[in-house]
Amino acid sequence: MNYDLSILMPAIRPERWVELYKSILGSTKRKFEIILVSPYALPKELEKGSNIKYVKDFGSPNRCFNIALMLAEGKYCTWGADDGLYQPGVLDKAINILEESSAEKTIVSMSTVEAARHYSEEFCFINKHDEIKSPFIPDDYRLLALGMIKTDYFRKLGGVNCMFETHAIGHLDLSIRAQNDGANFIFLKDIVMKLSHMPGTSGDHAPMHYAQVDHDEDLYRKLYRDKNYKPVNCLDIGEWKQSPSIWTRRFKDE
Repeated sequence: MNYDLSILMPAIRPERWVELYKSILGSTKRKFEIILVSPYALPKELEKGSNIKYVKDFGSPNRCFNIALMLAEGKYCTWGADDGLYQPGVLDKAINILEESSAEKTIVSMSTVEAARHYSEEFCFINKHDEIKSPFIPDDYRLLALGMIKTDYFRKLGGVNCMFETHAIGHLDLSIRAQNDGANFIFLKDIVMKLSHMPGTSGDHAPMHYAQVDHDEDLYRKLYRDKNYKPVNCLDIGEWKQSPSIWTRRFKDE
Protein backbone atom coordinates (compact mmCIF):
# COMPACT_ATOMS: atom_id res chain seq x y z
CA MET A 1 0.00 0.00 0.00
CA ASN A 2 1.27 3.50 -0.87
CA TYR A 3 -0.56 5.24 1.99
CA ASP A 4 -1.57 4.53 5.57
CA LEU A 5 -5.01 6.05 4.99
CA SER A 6 -7.36 6.74 2.09
CA ILE A 7 -10.15 9.28 2.64
CA LEU A 8 -13.14 8.74 0.33
CA MET A 9 -15.00 11.96 -0.38
CA PRO A 10 -18.12 12.55 -2.51
CA ALA A 11 -17.96 16.31 -2.88
CA ILE A 12 -20.19 19.15 -4.09
CA ARG A 13 -18.77 22.19 -2.24
CA PRO A 14 -15.42 23.06 -3.87
CA GLU A 15 -15.22 26.31 -1.93
CA ARG A 16 -14.72 24.21 1.22
CA TRP A 17 -12.17 21.69 -0.04
CA VAL A 18 -9.01 23.62 0.88
CA GLU A 19 -10.20 24.05 4.48
CA LEU A 20 -11.21 20.38 4.54
CA TYR A 21 -7.74 19.33 3.36
CA LYS A 22 -6.07 21.48 6.01
CA SER A 23 -8.22 19.86 8.70
CA ILE A 24 -6.93 16.42 7.63
CA LEU A 25 -3.36 17.66 8.05
CA GLY A 26 -4.23 18.49 11.65
CA SER A 27 -6.01 15.18 12.28
CA THR A 28 -3.31 12.76 11.11
CA LYS A 29 0.47 12.74 10.82
CA ARG A 30 0.32 9.53 8.75
CA LYS A 31 0.76 9.27 5.02
CA PHE A 32 -2.71 9.79 3.54
CA GLU A 33 -4.52 10.41 0.29
CA ILE A 34 -7.89 12.04 -0.29
CA ILE A 35 -10.01 10.91 -3.24
CA LEU A 36 -12.55 13.53 -4.30
CA VAL A 37 -15.37 12.37 -6.59
CA SER A 38 -17.39 15.31 -7.79
CA PRO A 39 -19.05 17.10 -10.72
CA TYR A 40 -16.94 20.16 -9.87
CA ALA A 41 -13.27 20.82 -10.63
CA LEU A 42 -10.46 20.98 -8.10
CA PRO A 43 -9.60 24.44 -6.74
CA LYS A 44 -6.24 25.69 -8.01
CA GLU A 45 -4.75 25.43 -4.52
CA LEU A 46 -5.18 21.64 -4.62
CA GLU A 47 -4.28 20.89 -8.23
CA LYS A 48 -0.63 20.10 -7.47
CA GLY A 49 -1.27 17.97 -4.39
CA SER A 50 0.49 14.63 -4.94
CA ASN A 51 -1.83 12.91 -2.43
CA ILE A 52 -5.04 14.29 -3.97
CA LYS A 53 -6.96 12.20 -6.47
CA TYR A 54 -9.89 13.67 -8.37
CA VAL A 55 -12.58 11.92 -10.41
CA LYS A 56 -15.31 13.80 -12.24
CA ASP A 57 -18.61 11.97 -11.81
CA PHE A 58 -22.30 12.85 -11.61
CA GLY A 59 -23.43 9.79 -9.65
CA SER A 60 -25.05 9.40 -6.25
CA PRO A 61 -22.92 9.84 -3.10
CA ASN A 62 -22.79 6.07 -2.65
CA ARG A 63 -21.61 5.51 -6.21
CA CYS A 64 -18.93 8.14 -5.53
CA PHE A 65 -17.80 6.30 -2.39
CA ASN A 66 -17.31 3.09 -4.35
CA ILE A 67 -15.49 4.78 -7.23
CA ALA A 68 -13.10 6.22 -4.64
CA LEU A 69 -12.78 2.85 -2.90
CA MET A 70 -11.71 1.19 -6.15
CA LEU A 71 -8.90 3.76 -6.47
CA ALA A 72 -7.80 3.68 -2.82
CA GLU A 73 -4.15 2.84 -2.14
CA GLY A 74 -4.25 3.14 1.65
CA LYS A 75 -4.06 0.26 4.11
CA TYR A 76 -7.05 1.77 5.90
CA CYS A 77 -9.85 3.94 4.62
CA THR A 78 -12.46 6.27 5.99
CA TRP A 79 -15.05 8.59 4.48
CA GLY A 80 -16.61 11.94 5.14
CA ALA A 81 -18.60 14.86 3.77
CA ASP A 82 -17.21 18.09 2.38
CA ASP A 83 -19.32 20.29 4.65
CA GLY A 84 -17.30 19.03 7.60
CA LEU A 85 -13.89 19.38 9.20
CA TYR A 86 -11.78 16.62 10.76
CA GLN A 87 -10.80 17.28 14.36
CA PRO A 88 -7.16 17.45 15.56
CA GLY A 89 -5.41 14.12 16.09
CA VAL A 90 -8.50 11.95 15.89
CA LEU A 91 -7.80 10.15 12.62
CA ASP A 92 -4.51 9.00 14.13
CA LYS A 93 -6.37 7.65 17.18
CA ALA A 94 -8.58 5.57 14.90
CA ILE A 95 -5.56 4.24 12.96
CA ASN A 96 -3.90 3.28 16.24
CA ILE A 97 -6.95 1.21 17.22
CA LEU A 98 -6.87 -0.67 13.92
CA GLU A 99 -3.12 -1.26 14.21
CA GLU A 100 -3.57 -2.71 17.68
CA SER A 101 -6.21 -5.13 16.39
CA SER A 102 -4.99 -8.20 14.54
CA ALA A 103 -8.50 -8.99 13.30
CA GLU A 104 -9.27 -8.31 9.64
CA LYS A 105 -12.85 -7.41 10.49
CA THR A 106 -12.29 -4.67 13.07
CA ILE A 107 -14.14 -1.43 12.28
CA VAL A 108 -13.74 1.81 14.23
CA SER A 109 -17.07 3.60 14.56
CA MET A 110 -16.52 7.28 15.26
CA SER A 111 -18.47 10.05 16.95
CA THR A 112 -19.57 12.99 14.79
CA VAL A 113 -21.48 16.22 15.24
CA GLU A 114 -23.83 17.57 12.58
CA ALA A 115 -25.14 20.96 13.64
CA ALA A 116 -26.94 20.20 16.93
CA ARG A 117 -27.03 16.42 16.46
CA HIS A 118 -24.28 14.45 18.19
CA TYR A 119 -23.80 10.89 16.94
CA SER A 120 -22.57 9.67 20.31
CA GLU A 121 -22.03 6.10 21.51
CA GLU A 122 -25.53 5.83 23.01
CA PHE A 123 -27.12 7.35 19.90
CA CYS A 124 -25.52 4.77 17.61
CA PHE A 125 -27.63 1.67 18.29
CA ILE A 126 -29.92 0.97 15.32
CA ASN A 127 -32.95 -0.28 17.24
CA LYS A 128 -33.08 2.84 19.40
CA HIS A 129 -34.49 4.72 16.39
CA ASP A 130 -38.08 4.06 15.36
CA GLU A 131 -37.53 5.06 11.73
CA ILE A 132 -34.82 2.42 11.13
CA LYS A 133 -35.29 -0.30 13.77
CA SER A 134 -36.29 -3.80 12.74
CA PRO A 135 -37.31 -7.00 14.59
CA PHE A 136 -34.77 -8.82 12.43
CA ILE A 137 -31.77 -6.69 13.47
CA PRO A 138 -30.05 -7.57 16.80
CA ASP A 139 -30.35 -4.92 19.50
CA ASP A 140 -26.57 -4.58 19.85
CA TYR A 141 -26.06 -3.61 16.17
CA ARG A 142 -24.54 -0.16 15.71
CA LEU A 143 -24.99 2.58 13.17
CA LEU A 144 -21.90 3.54 11.20
CA ALA A 145 -22.27 7.23 10.46
CA LEU A 146 -18.51 7.59 10.11
CA GLY A 147 -15.98 4.80 10.38
CA MET A 148 -12.50 3.53 9.59
CA ILE A 149 -11.91 0.09 8.14
CA LYS A 150 -9.16 -1.95 6.51
CA THR A 151 -9.39 -1.20 2.79
CA ASP A 152 -9.15 -4.84 1.72
CA TYR A 153 -12.01 -5.79 4.05
CA PHE A 154 -14.12 -2.86 2.83
CA ARG A 155 -13.72 -4.18 -0.70
CA LYS A 156 -14.62 -7.72 0.39
CA LEU A 157 -17.87 -6.36 1.82
CA GLY A 158 -18.58 -4.78 -1.56
CA GLY A 159 -18.29 -1.19 -0.40
CA VAL A 160 -21.43 0.90 -0.04
CA ASN A 161 -24.71 -0.37 -1.51
CA CYS A 162 -25.31 1.74 -4.63
CA MET A 163 -28.96 0.72 -4.75
CA PHE A 164 -29.34 3.50 -2.16
CA GLU A 165 -28.84 7.11 -3.22
CA THR A 166 -27.97 8.72 0.11
CA HIS A 167 -24.97 8.54 2.41
CA ALA A 168 -27.00 7.96 5.58
CA ILE A 169 -28.96 4.91 4.45
CA GLY A 170 -26.01 3.55 2.46
CA HIS A 171 -23.80 3.48 5.55
CA LEU A 172 -26.63 2.14 7.70
CA ASP A 173 -26.85 -0.77 5.25
CA LEU A 174 -23.04 -1.15 5.32
CA SER A 175 -23.14 -1.28 9.11
CA ILE A 176 -25.70 -4.09 9.12
CA ARG A 177 -23.89 -6.11 6.44
CA ALA A 178 -20.56 -5.81 8.28
CA GLN A 179 -22.10 -6.97 11.55
CA ASN A 180 -23.86 -9.84 9.76
CA ASP A 181 -20.37 -10.77 8.56
CA GLY A 182 -19.04 -10.87 12.12
CA ALA A 183 -17.22 -7.53 12.14
CA ASN A 184 -16.03 -6.21 15.49
CA PHE A 185 -17.11 -2.61 16.07
CA ILE A 186 -15.00 -0.45 18.39
CA PHE A 187 -16.53 2.93 19.21
CA LEU A 188 -14.18 5.90 19.39
CA LYS A 189 -15.81 8.53 21.59
CA ASP A 190 -13.65 11.38 20.31
CA ILE A 191 -15.52 13.53 17.79
CA VAL A 192 -13.75 12.91 14.51
CA MET A 193 -15.69 15.32 12.30
CA LYS A 194 -17.88 18.36 12.80
CA LEU A 195 -20.32 19.13 9.99
CA SER A 196 -21.89 22.51 9.46
CA HIS A 197 -25.32 21.66 8.08
CA MET A 198 -28.31 19.82 9.48
CA PRO A 199 -30.05 17.69 6.82
CA GLY A 200 -33.50 19.00 5.95
CA THR A 201 -35.84 20.32 3.31
CA SER A 202 -33.89 23.48 2.48
CA GLY A 203 -30.41 24.30 1.24
CA ASP A 204 -28.01 21.91 -0.43
CA HIS A 205 -29.23 18.94 1.61
CA ALA A 206 -32.79 19.22 0.28
CA PRO A 207 -32.40 16.92 -2.78
CA MET A 208 -30.79 14.26 -0.59
CA HIS A 209 -33.58 14.60 1.96
CA TYR A 210 -36.17 13.82 -0.67
CA ALA A 211 -34.08 11.00 -2.15
CA GLN A 212 -33.88 9.43 1.29
CA VAL A 213 -37.56 9.84 2.14
CA ASP A 214 -38.98 9.02 -1.29
CA HIS A 215 -36.61 6.22 -2.28
CA ASP A 216 -34.11 4.95 0.27
CA GLU A 217 -36.32 4.59 3.33
CA ASP A 218 -38.85 2.47 1.43
CA LEU A 219 -36.10 0.27 0.02
CA TYR A 220 -34.53 -0.08 3.46
CA ARG A 221 -37.84 -1.23 4.94
CA LYS A 222 -38.27 -3.80 2.17
CA LEU A 223 -34.80 -5.17 2.87
CA TYR A 224 -34.74 -5.15 6.66
CA ARG A 225 -38.35 -5.27 7.88
CA ASP A 226 -39.74 -7.93 5.57
CA LYS A 227 -40.73 -11.21 7.25
CA ASN A 228 -38.64 -12.98 4.61
CA TYR A 229 -35.56 -10.96 5.52
CA LYS A 230 -32.36 -12.82 4.73
CA PRO A 231 -29.12 -11.35 6.08
CA VAL A 232 -26.64 -10.24 3.43
CA ASN A 233 -22.94 -9.84 4.09
CA CYS A 234 -21.09 -9.02 0.90
CA LEU A 235 -22.11 -7.28 -2.31
CA ASP A 236 -20.66 -7.06 -5.79
CA ILE A 237 -18.49 -3.94 -5.70
CA GLY A 238 -19.44 -3.47 -9.37
CA GLU A 239 -22.72 -1.99 -8.13
CA TRP A 240 -20.99 1.40 -8.27
CA LYS A 241 -22.20 1.54 -11.89
CA GLN A 242 -25.76 2.15 -10.68
CA SER A 243 -27.35 5.64 -10.46
CA PRO A 244 -24.91 7.34 -12.87
CA SER A 245 -26.69 10.69 -13.22
CA ILE A 246 -27.95 11.73 -9.78
CA TRP A 247 -25.95 14.97 -9.67
CA THR A 248 -27.05 15.88 -13.20
CA ARG A 249 -30.65 15.71 -12.03
CA ARG A 250 -29.87 17.50 -8.79
CA PHE A 251 -28.06 20.40 -10.45
CA LYS A 252 -30.09 20.63 -13.63
CA ASP A 253 -30.64 24.36 -13.18
CA GLU A 254 -26.94 25.21 -12.86
